[in-house]
Amino acid sequence: MSMTLEAVYEDGALRLARPLPLPNHAQVTVTIETGDDVIAALVAASGGPTEPEPPDAVEIVQRAIRRVRARQP
Repeated sequence: MSMTLEAVYEDGALRLARPLPLPNHAQVTVTIETGDDVIAALVAASGGPTEPEPPDAVEIVQRAIRRVRARQP
């Protein structure tokens, strides 16, 4: 099973936005992806520059990411 979840790193632990549908003590693998990682990957995949875009372009990409995430179950 694969899931994408939102979490906040706080005081040395990840705090999930909602409980996981898993039994206690289930073994999982966690991949950490920050917002900056997503933007860099999108820029690289588009063949764009490796330097950060101006803030207005970054905001446009972040809004698009939020719209895509909102559509995920």
